[in-house]
Amino acid sequence: MTFQTRRVVAAGLALLLAGPAAAQDAGEDWDLVQRHDAISASIAFDSGLAVAVRCDDGSLETYIAGLALPRERDIQRTVAYAFGDRPMRDSTWQNSEDGHALFADLPAPLARRFRSGGDLQLRIAAHGDAPARRYVVSLPPSPAAIDRVLTTCGRPTVDPRDVLRANDSSTDPSSLDGPGLGWARQPRPSYPDRALEAGISGMAVLSCMVEDDGRTKDCQVEVERPAGADFGREALRAARDARLKPRPSGGGLVTFTIRFSIPGR
Repeated sequence: MTFQTRRVVAAGLALLLAGPAAAQDAGEDWDLVQRHDAISASIAFDSGLAVAVRCDDGSLETYIAGLALPRERDIQRTVAYAFGDRPMRDSTWQNSEDGHALFADLPAPLARRFRSGGDLQLRIAAHGDAPARRYVVSLPPSPAAIDRVLTTCGRPTVDPRDVLRANDSSTDPSSLDGPGLGWARQPRPSYPDRALEAGISGMAVLSCMVEDDGRTKDCQVEVERPAGADFGREALRAARDARLKPRPSGGGLVTFTIRFSIPGR
């Protein structure tokens, strides 16, 4: 049984970034590379920083590479980002094992925003002995490359949920700490048989529409890691029976993470 891992394959994506970057120019469009079951759109900068959107056998990842972070496995990090002079918004990302890349917990919405290009500001929160970092890069618009990756992965190039996310102050999928959010009945997923047999832990990020009474509907998997272990499928099943505390403003869109740990460990 083979489960997908986070592989950085485009040339230059794992280069070490020496320090904070000023805004930099790039080419007219992103580089599009397709090999076997994988397709990626990426843009690399002279500093060594790179941004990529990748579909590997139906699994989508959006990530930033060329970072020199501590070598830790599956460490969640808070990254604030903004385009142009808009306010910074917190989001959660996962650290690669080698410390060179961060993977977004909402890969499709971020990839769709990357399509328009613009000055991207990033602020990575301090973690342990590693200080906070700030980067600014100028992304060229991607009229074709990112759309190709999204389409290959079965993700829409336009999603009405992105508008709801832009108007919601709670953008961090690691928790439900936004105004009026909280579980009345938490999701209780079963452990996937495939993952249990393989002895692996994992996670899935879901986005769901919420009824006025707190019931979830139209849930979809934003990302699951590792792919192919059925964590997304079991998270969807659990979300059907979960219920949120009714929000003062009524229903809307919520995003949350369900984590799976091997029973007994």
